[in-house]
Amino acid sequence: MAHLREDHIIVRTAFVSTYPPRRCGIATFTHDLTAASSGREVVALVNPERGSPYPIEVHHRIRQDERSDYLRTARDLTRCVDVVSIQHEYGIWGGEDGDFVLDFVRELQVPAVATLHTVLRSPTDHQRAVLKDLIGLVDATVVMSDSAADLLRSAYGVRSRVDVIPHGVPDVPLMDPATIKPALGMEERDIILTFGLLGPGKGYELAIDALPGVCESAVIGSVSPSTCRTTASSGSPNSCARGAAEKNSPAYSARLIASDVQNAVEASAAASVFFWMSALLNPLSTNT
Repeated sequence: MAHLREDHIIVRTAFVSTYPPRRCGIATFTHDLTAASSGREVVALVNPERGSPYPIEVHHRIRQDERSDYLRTARDLTRCVDVVSIQHEYGIWGGEDGDFVLDFVRELQVPAVATLHTVLRSPTDHQRAVLKDLIGLVDATVVMSDSAADLLRSAYGVRSRVDVIPHGVPDVPLMDPATIKPALGMEERDIILTFGLLGPGKGYELAIDALPGVCESAVIGSVSPSTCRTTASSGSPNSCARGAAEKNSPAYSARLIASDVQNAVEASAAASVFFWMSALLNPLSTNT
């Protein structure tokens, strides 16, 4: 009996996104995605004003506001990869409402897949046009919830196929919360868990405003650098946490007890309740 031959083809994929050490939820998402992928090229979307050394796997950089970088990198990728994975959120791409992404995709000569991290419920006309044009240019579109896919069809008029792949979570061991709480100074207390970098507009302030009536509140998490820049001139974690969550409530009192992603992941094992407040405000954005 003849043995069937199996040919394994390694598809070389370029991931275009923000990337660590830039502190950004999409950067963390892309880092985890590339770590699970073989045959990868990483293209970092860079803000030159806040440049930091990038790890060795980053082979290409695009300065956010330099249109020529998008065209040059698209041509380079055409020669070295089989497919391009584009992580999309308006604020990480250059141009008006991030429309330089369209120039980038038009210059590509290989298939592209767009993962949409934000689908706005009430976009401006130009934001809607950018997203529709992007979907029309790429070969596949991925969103992270059924509601986002439904909105693309009903409000954006998208008729092409949209795939739903839910947002992943870190793979951490199952631990007894009682063994974690002492290190946080929270023995015999309940902990409420949510996710994402702290920042305004995500709904955290609504929960924190409600908490003083029933309990003392503490914030466990990592703060978005953009929140630090816009809400606290000192840039300290505690002032950033207050800026992200405070709405001039005299009852508000919060303390940041974990300021980096790894500590926040470990602390999450102590949680008793999970809530996603941003789902009530805008369920169509991962809000990372």
